[in-house]
Amino acid sequence: MTNTQQVNMSEVLAGLASILDIVEGQPPGHVLRSCMLGMRIGERIGLDDEQRSSLFYALLLKDAGCSSNAARISAMFDADDFVSKYTYKTVDWTRQPDATLYVMRTVSPDGSIWSKARQVIEIGRQKHSSVKQLIEIRCERGAGIARLLGLSEDTAVAIRNLDEHWDGTGHPDGASGGEIPILARICGLAQTVDVFYSQFGPLMAENMMLDRRGTWFDPALADVVFAEARAGHLWKSLECDDLSAAVGALEPASLIIPATPERLDLIAVAFSQITDAKSPYTSQHSAGVARVAALLAQRMGFSEQAVQEQERAGLLHDIGKLGVSNRILD
Repeated sequence: MTNTQQVNMSEVLAGLASILDIVEGQPPGHVLRSCMLGMRIGERIGLDDEQRSSLFYALLLKDAGCSSNAARISAMFDADDFVSKYTYKTVDWTRQPDATLYVMRTVSPDGSIWSKARQVIEIGRQKHSSVKQLIEIRCERGAGIARLLGLSEDTAVAIRNLDEHWDGTGHPDGASGGEIPILARICGLAQTVDVFYSQFGPLMAENMMLDRRGTWFDPALADVVFAEARAGHLWKSLECDDLSAAVGALEPASLIIPATPERLDLIAVAFSQITDAKSPYTSQHSAGVARVAALLAQRMGFSEQAVQEQERAGLLHDIGKLGVSNRILD
């Protein structure tokens, strides 16, 4: 890649955001719309530039750990991991009737009534520990990706605490209220609002916020989103023609991170780890391919830049696997 000094790290991550949408079972643009929502909240509550920069990257990478629990989700539900995640996002799993109905509708779609019943019973038996473990795996992996990329600790902590709830019913730590980092509170609200907005429209998104205000969400932050919606510009802004450009304009200008060759290498490593985490059978596979590819390129007399590009290609060669169900991969 040439002229990397003219490209921002956020542009590269925004370009890769669509693959994170797929892994999390969300429609195209979910990460970018969540970023727009979260950054608007951050601006309205007066976050400074450093906080907004940390929030910006937390929103872009909030789903970086999602591939790490795909195999377990597919196995637990005996179902397509994309479908399971897509429907799960709209369920208030802290309410037992809602959670039970979701499980009954999701498990073993091709199985007999008896296999479905066995799966439901097994999930019910280990429900709390399984949900906590799945979220913890995802959150820890996502925070690790942020640290690998050299982003702020505030970014990593926001990603790790993404699924905490205001009333203490979230994971991984069961933190509540002000114990939850403000950036994590914003990220959790923004992503859930977009899930409902993109699937059901503005009215359902607003009704969901009203229903979960004070339980899942910080009431003050929910009120900020309500105010923006009432002002009439919030939902329209999410329908812009070029989401990537709109998101890029939200990064604090004084803290823009250039996409240097070294950072591009780190991004390639990060997304190779995201790719390999999709299935337990491919751990470290991309790193191995990259090492062999780079070695072959060196032995064949390629230039230093060509060897570097070959190594990046090896790291990213399987990225399309993230769009394949674990029912096939595993």
